[in-house]
Amino acid sequence: MSGLDSYGLGLVRIDQLELIFNGVPNKSGNSYCENNVIFIRFTTRKWGNSVSFILLIASVTLLALIVRLPFIWYISEDYFYGFGYWYNYIVDNGYYSALKHNFSNYTVYNYLLATTIVLFPYYKLLSIKLIAIVFDFILAFFVYKCVCLKYESKIAPLAAASATLLAPTVIINSSLWGQIDAMYTAFMIATLYALLVNRQG
Repeated sequence: MSGLDSYGLGLVRIDQLELIFNGVPNKSGNSYCENNVIFIRFTTRKWGNSVSFILLIASVTLLALIVRLPFIWYISEDYFYGFGYWYNYIVDNGYYSALKHNFSNYTVYNYLLATTIVLFPYYKLLSIKLIAIVFDFILAFFVYKCVCLKYESKIAPLAAASATLLAPTVIINSSLWGQIDAMYTAFMIATLYALLVNRQG
């Protein structure tokens, strides 16, 4: 739907409403002034798309949490020979004070473990596995950002992030075993994203 009335006011594309004065096409941006004439652009579809996209992200996030929930209380061999021992050592030696001792080869993980112990002191398995699960989402976020550099549409990036979050290997590694492969992988993808952004810039 388009056209100009006697006052030079035009209505262009009902889904992207533009008020055009003197019949001059609008430029990019919400508004600008040229030759004492104000040009204003109202986009109505943007808000609808934003709400739908947020709801889609929320649905994927909820699904990713639901599929992980049954595995959180599973106790693996890694718990007996690694994570459980480190947890007890941190608790028995003053939480952050324990980190000055050389009792593990997962240095960064132990800092985060000490933090989760403080936050969830009565949920041992949750404290251990929460770190891995959080980094699943951080990994998916940077996958999303990388794909955004290739595609203008948000569908492909969201699909890539969803595939990362819902991959069986990723789910098992974090929520079942409590392993933190997603941690260093997230940092690797974040580094790749920074390199790609710098290359485009």
